Amino acid sequence: MLDDVGRTTAEVIFDRIVTEARASLAKGNVRAKSTLETMNRLKEICDEILSGAAIALADEKKKDRIPFRSKRINEKSIHAYNDLKGWMGPHPVTIRKHDGYNSYVEARVQEVPIKKKARSSTNKRELDSIVDKLGSIEDRDVLRRHLEMGREAKAKLDIMLNTVTKLPGIDLDALKGSGKLEFASAGVDEATRKVITKLLRRITDNDGFLRNFDLIFRAGRLKMDYGTGQDLIFPEEIEALSRLAWFELPSDENKTTV
Repeated sequence: MLDDVGRTTAEVIFDRIVTEARASLAKGNVRAKSTLETMNRLKEICDEILSGAAIALADEKKKDRIPFRSKRINEKSIHAYNDLKGWMGPHPVTIRKHDGYNSYVEARVQEVPIKKKARSSTNKRELDSIVDKLGSIEDRDVLRRHLEMGREAKAKLDIMLNTVTKLPGIDLDALKGSGKLEFASAGVDEATRKVITKLLRRITDNDGFLRNFDLIFRAGRLKMDYGTGQDLIFPEEIEALSRLAWFELPSDENKTTV
């Protein structure tokens, strides 16, 4: 199914995830490299299975072609293609646990008109669950496509807003009220910003600095990593510091390896 600019639902999802990952990588998040590599591999896996090229590759390498004969994307064919390429992943379990990867694969599956009941998944979003209840495959695809276009638009807006907030002297509240960019003093010089940045790096470093003090940074707060887990620094306090220093706080997303 194509949208108004000729993209399939899967392409909308792919573009959204890649756009977010590139923006995150540009801000220094090295984990985003894994997301980009995983999405490129997922695209290749789906392309090769659906086109039948995976069968030819299996024959060339004298491997079992049975997982690819039906040209269906499923856990067995994904695992078999990883084996053909000598890749460590993406594994089916990784795909199931990541909403973006899972949504992309499901959209590629829908490209083939196969009558098949949608499988339940623990990581389904509430909206996706509602979509699955629609009786018509065409209706499901149209709604899912527009949901993804909305998510893509939101992702691009978040990136734009994040960029704007890092520009010195821009008053976003004034922008929201008048529609015009108003400039105000940030109130923090470069030397002070560097000091705050160094502090934030230390108090968000779970793998290094914080471990020495039995502390952990989680859900935007600094807390004890034992007992009741009492907060030491609250989210609003850390958020205020991060805004002053234009510092991107690490997320609590699970690490995803390819």
